[in-house]
Amino acid sequence: MNKRLASIFGKIADANTAQAGMEELYQFRCDHPDVILEQHPSIASKSTQFQQFVLKGLQAIEQREAATSPNGGGRGGGGGHPSMSPPPQASTPGSGGGLLSLGGLQKRMAAFRMGGGA
Repeated sequence: MNKRLASIFGKIADANTAQAGMEELYQFRCDHPDVILEQHPSIASKSTQFQQFVLKGLQAIEQREAATSPNGGGRGGGGGHPSMSPPPQASTPGSGGGLLSLGGLQKRMAAFRMGGGA
């Protein structure tokens, strides 16, 4: 799983394969809701700009999936995802800001930098 994530993040970091990598990460996230992506070294060690790029890319895919899905839930069909929340305007009750929401990501990254872990 770690190798797959490292490969996906490598694609995202390359301008020629970034969109394909985003799509792959979105699908990975749907397939593995228990994985906390921001704890993976391939994103935790990257700049805030890269992390925000990934977040915005995933949010765009979520919005697209919600708009094209008859039940509004995207590929997962659940209307949300435990490790990535929808963007603030599409927030779902009880989502708690999500683990990779911008605010949640910034708080968690600050905690990591301070040595506090998750």
